[in-house]
Amino acid sequence: MLVELECRRCLSKFSQKLEINFQEYYEQGLPQSKEGEVELQEEELNTFFFTGETIDLSDSIRENILVSLPWNPLCSESCRGLCPTCGANLNFVDCQCPKEE
Repeated sequence: MLVELECRRCLSKFSQKLEINFQEYYEQGLPQSKEGEVELQEEELNTFFFTGETIDLSDSIRENILVSLPWNPLCSESCRGLCPTCGANLNFVDCQCPKEE
């Protein structure tokens, strides 16, 4: 899936390929309650229960897309960002603002 993101340094829009891998299990009916403390297996953590004849996957798909998005998207590792004084995009211009030491 191709998504459009905004760079955290220079605020430019860029596209990035997003790979989403998840596996969920669905069982019809209601979950069985267990007495006391139990240890869940990995498959049980990804098991969801439903009633009726249809399953609404929209929340699950949305949640997995959001979890797969990068926390700090950058257009490139070498992005120079914006000038803190004039706001120029330093990837395209060298501004004439005095540099603080």
